[in-house]
Amino acid sequence: MTDPVTQKIGQAGEVTMLASTPNDPVHILAFHGGGGVAGTPDMMVPFAQRVTAGPGVTMALARYRTLNADQASFEDMRADAAQALDWAQAQIPAGGRLYLLGASFGGLLALDALLEASAEVQEHVTGLILLNAVTDTGPDGFANRVIKPEDHGHLSPIARLKGHPMLSRLRCFLAHGGQDDVVPIDVSHRFAALWPKDRCEMMPFPNSSHGFFNRAPHDKTVAAAVRKFVGATPIEPKRTGSTGLLPKGATMVYGIGAQKAGTSWLFDYLKQSEESHTVHIKELHYFDALYVKSEQSHLNNRLAQLRRAVDNLTPGMDPANRKRLRDTQLLAERLSIHAAAPGDHRPYVEYMTKGYAGQKIICDFTPSYCTLDAEGFREMDSLGPAKFIFILRDPVDRLWSQIRMAIGAQNPTLSDAAYEAKCVAHAQDLRDKRDIARIPRADYARTMEALEAAVPSDHIHYAFYEDLFSQDSVDEICAFLDIRPHKVAGDKRVNLGRSTVLPDAVEQMLSEALAPQYQAVRARFGDSVPAAWRESVVPLSKKAPQAFSEKAVRLLTGFGDN
Repeated sequence: MTDPVTQKIGQAGEVTMLASTPNDPVHILAFHGGGGVAGTPDMMVPFAQRVTAGPGVTMALARYRTLNADQASFEDMRADAAQALDWAQAQIPAGGRLYLLGASFGGLLALDALLEASAEVQEHVTGLILLNAVTDTGPDGFANRVIKPEDHGHLSPIARLKGHPMLSRLRCFLAHGGQDDVVPIDVSHRFAALWPKDRCEMMPFPNSSHGFFNRAPHDKTVAAAVRKFVGATPIEPKRTGSTGLLPKGATMVYGIGAQKAGTSWLFDYLKQSEESHTVHIKELHYFDALYVKSEQSHLNNRLAQLRRAVDNLTPGMDPANRKRLRDTQLLAERLSIHAAAPGDHRPYVEYMTKGYAGQKIICDFTPSYCTLDAEGFREMDSLGPAKFIFILRDPVDRLWSQIRMAIGAQNPTLSDAAYEAKCVAHAQDLRDKRDIARIPRADYARTMEALEAAVPSDHIHYAFYEDLFSQDSVDEICAFLDIRPHKVAGDKRVNLGRSTVLPDAVEQMLSEALAPQYQAVRARFGDSVPAAWRESVVPLSKKAPQAFSEKAVRLLTGFGDN
């Protein structure tokens, strides 16, 4: 890989060149993002350096005029992109392959330049690489100060490419973050649906926001995927963590969920083993706060707790300060795991190994780790020897338990009737506003797919909540962890929370919504799925009316008792 070199093209244009070696067979012309309002090729240099880190790939990062820097119109930007494509086509040596890469707004420019190019230029383009790209400028698509649907809707690539002959000749690679609030991932799913299945590859990153490909931990993974897509020599992404941080002979055991599926009970069981080391709290919320945007609230809550604890300290001589200072110290130690640069997990390991005395396993049981994607699990696995336990519970029962816990925590003094009504209302609200089967903590299939993409299968143990509280089940878990089992003391549950009956109508509604999870788990585990799991999903309209209690119908329709 050479250092970036900027060169002029035409009278006003320029590109920043990065090359692996002279005469590379693969050439990528890339357009940066910024909404057309701002942005420069420099934004993409770190990512381009990763793509060109191995042999065979040259990248040219095109500069185009923008609104803020040049008072440019979209027509100016289109002209700059077209000029860059003409220049790139002329540079390709005999036998070379040209790919167009567009990031965000740059995807719109790359697609527009291709669609507007001459047949000769189009023939020289082998494929498209689109990273959280703008592909829809129609009435419900992307709009900002540069792009207005009334002016630019007719240029929407998703409409212009529908049925286009190029779809059967070109190849396309899409990468998109599931938490993108600038260009929703559904846009890329719709764009991918235009293509023949064997011509388009979609790589989703469920927990990532806009621009994820240019930041750790996904930059290396996406760069490696791009190299693979263009047929260059693969460069496997290296682990970003500090491999070998654990004490010699220790294995990190991660209980990654599911929420309300017995992880607290299992943690308490393992805590009693002489071969197990645990810290004084069960859920560290370390990796989820690092890699899942929606889970960063755990870190914010701890910071708020520490501020309150400090504020509670009184001046002068006060015996009560002893406990307050101890609470402050514990909170500060707990927050110390985050006091490091990204990728440096030493503070986390130091916290986890405080008081360690040579035990075989070190336990971090944080159910919301199930929301991580493959990169997050790969990072967890990088600290040293690691094993992962994922407990699955009947999806409806698990979600209803989660709902009861949330409502009980928010409203601890409600009467039984009011509590039940709020639980039902919350379930209905979830069903109306979200795809329940794709809620990160409910999406068993996604968690298993991500985990197995990052961790060797013999380092993963799946268990079922319905079978968990038995000697046979914990014996299997202890064998997996290579520790001696001890006797299960009954089937005492932990953190059961307030109970209430699941109304038939709500059960039916949740069963229908969670049908994809039932299907995925049964397809994976077959007869191993406990008999207690719901066997089938019957459409609400086909269920016998007598199956619904009058009270359940009142609750579901909003007429419950106050």
